Amino acid sequence: MSAVFSSFNAVKSNIPAMIVWAGIICGGILIGFATYGIGMLFTMPILGYATWHGYHATIKKHHNM
Repeated sequence: MSAVFSSFNAVKSNIPAMIVWAGIICGGILIGFATYGIGMLFTMPILGYATWHGYHATIKKHHNM
């Protein structure tokens, strides 16, 4: 549960960045669908990698506060 609360607090304290990131994810998914799934081969690994590093940096920053 501590991970859930940490994530919730990180999102709550970074709402503008989370809105932008949600738009980037939606755009990547739309590109993947528009190319009949071929774009997913490129967008999903990039989005997954970026999401992990963004989450890690956000949680690390949040815990240091």
